[in-house]
Amino acid sequence: MLPSVTSRLNSSLPAIAVDPSLAFERPETRAAAAYWTALRGHRAMPFRQDLKPSVMRAYLPFVNLVDVDFERGSYRVSLQGAHTGQVFGNLRGRRFSDLFPPDVAERWRGCFHLVRDTAKPVRLSTAVGTQGQVWLQCEVLIAPLRNSAEAMQLGSLFWVFVSWEP
Repeated sequence: MLPSVTSRLNSSLPAIAVDPSLAFERPETRAAAAYWTALRGHRAMPFRQDLKPSVMRAYLPFVNLVDVDFERGSYRVSLQGAHTGQVFGNLRGRRFSDLFPPDVAERWRGCFHLVRDTAKPVRLSTAVGTQGQVWLQCEVLIAPLRNSAEAMQLGSLFWVFVSWEP
């Protein structure tokens, strides 16, 4: 399944490296992945309410939460970190299909689908463009979250987005 997903993500836009081994290079994404793993413990995924901003201080500007709408196959940013806002503008409360050109929106949906469909975290690295001009390198953690103890399936995504100029 991974090669076909990867080829869909790697259209005419810069290639996305998909790394399920979670071999993060950036300290922010490495710390976020370690935190998510600690919260998960022996469960398949932690609860959304397990996340504590005070524990994430060192990388909080890079943290975003994304709500999953299984019926529509869409995603809505419910919490946006400052860094993501600087790169993409205000995403909060909006769907990617309303924000980006179709190919870019589909690219992000494809990335989120990787986690939605497997309920496992993933590391992504690629280049992203902002406002059609500047290309930045980025490293991303997308990890599943359950919304409550009653909800046994994934309900949200822990999306940690770190970018820098090459």
